[in-house]
Amino acid sequence: MSNTYILTAFVVVLIIGIFSHMLGRLLKIPSIVFLLIAGVILGPEVTGIIQTGSFGNGIELLVSFSVAIIVFDGGLDIDIRQIRKIQKGILNLVTIGVLTTALLSAAAAYYILNIPFNIALLFGALVSATGPSVITPIIRQIRVNNRVASVLQAESVLNDGVSVILAALVFEWIVSSMTGINAVEFLLIRLLDGAFFGILSGIILILALRKIPLITEQYARLLTISVLLAAFVSAENIGNQSGILAMAILGIFIGSSDIPHKKVIKDFKEDISIVLLSIIFILLSTFIDFEYIRAIGIKGVILVFLLMLLIRPIAVYISTMTSDLNRGEKIFIAAMGPRGVVPASMAVYFTLRLNDQGLISESTSLLG
Repeated sequence: MSNTYILTAFVVVLIIGIFSHMLGRLLKIPSIVFLLIAGVILGPEVTGIIQTGSFGNGIELLVSFSVAIIVFDGGLDIDIRQIRKIQKGILNLVTIGVLTTALLSAAAAYYILNIPFNIALLFGALVSATGPSVITPIIRQIRVNNRVASVLQAESVLNDGVSVILAALVFEWIVSSMTGINAVEFLLIRLLDGAFFGILSGIILILALRKIPLITEQYARLLTISVLLAAFVSAENIGNQSGILAMAILGIFIGSSDIPHKKVIKDFKEDISIVLLSIIFILLSTFIDFEYIRAIGIKGVILVFLLMLLIRPIAVYISTMTSDLNRGEKIFIAAMGPRGVVPASMAVYFTLRLNDQGLISESTSLLG
């Protein structure tokens, strides 16, 4: 396809994405719903206006950088210094709860969908977290006491970071094709690589913002983007493709630090994330194959109901056994388990990467 077509398609996606976000805010419904619908309509299964194959390798590059920024933005909301002040029940939800959800979801996907075990583990890691971008609008529309609201919001923010790191490690294990002690050693090296580039980039950014008086609010935004992308590229090329891990750790590192222009940087990242989320989810929807969805059929429906009605309640029950939440509050928290946009964005990234491994049909099921 011509460059004109690619540019036109990009503009169409961008405009529709912005209107989807506006419509979501107007109707007080998560914008991801409208983004996915728009993508399906624009994609080859309906109108065929956008053909993702026409973008060539450019779409993988676009998604890679988009996910890097979105993961970093999610990490910015986490302040490690505040964890000591958080209830034990919340900490259990983002540790025991995430692990329980990941393992049970993986087992369910493995037995119900009959997909490879490693892909099932990746699915479990991706669906193990709730997300603030989805939870917050729901809480605003429902009358809920402050304690439950604070638990749900804190869980969703922290869960994003935990699930990103967990999913990234599982993905690296899949592409490595290693087992036993070699796999453990490989994952530890990847984690250390990601931590090294994330923390090193964070230190450089913090020192620059603190020590260079010429860096105004405008330059702070540009510098942050530059350091972020440099860290991602370095971690991918030098650090054994640990870019996503580096972004999560960099985001948490900056989010836990006191730096000049922090609010401006966070606001700027949120604006960029809105644009990138629009692009990612509309493009994601164009990959949807109705035939494959029909092939999953009732099995997919059963899996979704298990996630909502059994796995989430079990994870919440185990995590909150020793908390002071009453029974009604625990039931309400168990019922609130919408998945976040950060893990969903990573699912798009993993789908494109797994395509090179010949696993595109199985990996696409993760996005349901």
